[in-house]
Amino acid sequence: MRGSSQQGFQLTFDRFYDACDRAGTKISSKKIEVLCLARRPRQCILQVSRNTQQQVETFYYLGVVFTSDGSWNKGIETRIGKAKADLRELYFSVVTKMGTFKERKAFSF
Repeated sequence: MRGSSQQGFQLTFDRFYDACDRAGTKISSKKIEVLCLARRPRQCILQVSRNTQQQVETFYYLGVVFTSDGSWNKGIETRIGKAKADLRELYFSVVTKMGTFKERKAFSF
């Protein structure tokens, strides 16, 4: 969700919460986190059932990293780290198999 101001965002969320309630859908306030996307850091307050929700600096959703300043650096670093780990695993599996292949070849002669 988004809003042009904190009050607008709260109003939008309240409408969404009421619509879900009327439809019989429960929203778990324990699982809600607030990320305020702004050029400069600022405090964003969202209340759900009179509880103020936690504000976070980064948020992971479907493998994408969202940051409060809107940068992609954290997401790129995360993807590079995952790729390095996968390549390292692939390298060791190939080297291990090659070592086993060479040993078998040596025994066959």
